Amino acid sequence: GDAGTILGTVDGGATWQRQNSRSSMDLLALAFVNCTWGWAAGKVSSRAAAVGAPARLLHTTDGGGFWSVRVLEEAPSAAVHTLFFLNPEMGWAAGDHGAVMHTQDGGESWTSLAPCTEHAVFGISIDEAWFLPLMATALLLAGVAGIGA
Repeated sequence: GDAGTILGTVDGGATWQRQNSRSSMDLLALAFVNCTWGWAAGKVSSRAAAVGAPARLLHTTDGGGFWSVRVLEEAPSAAVHTLFFLNPEMGWAAGDHGAVMHTQDGGESWTSLAPCTEHAVFGISIDEAWFLPLMATALLLAGVAGIGA
């Protein structure tokens, strides 16, 4: 949420507690692969973006008790709108200007993929074909101005 707001619940949503995200960026996406391992993403301030500040991700391995900041130097944009993780190691992040990044090592390093659009990407879906001898994966992206594959 706004200004790094992350809320957590341990009682099915009856009560909510604010978690210390250690960030003031506006958060736009949240993705958990299990009850402890999660990521949050958003956009840096307009002032920081104007001077070329790279995108940042927040990462937790304890269900949100502690969040660490990961700087995405590879990101061609200061805003990440969506996250998708298959497991704790393999994930994607996407945002403004068709930026799509991929990690295979739990976010220690990210590879910037060739953009398929100049518009912001707001959704990621992974279509896996496990029945093939070698796993084939199609990455589907959705944005305001259309869909890419």
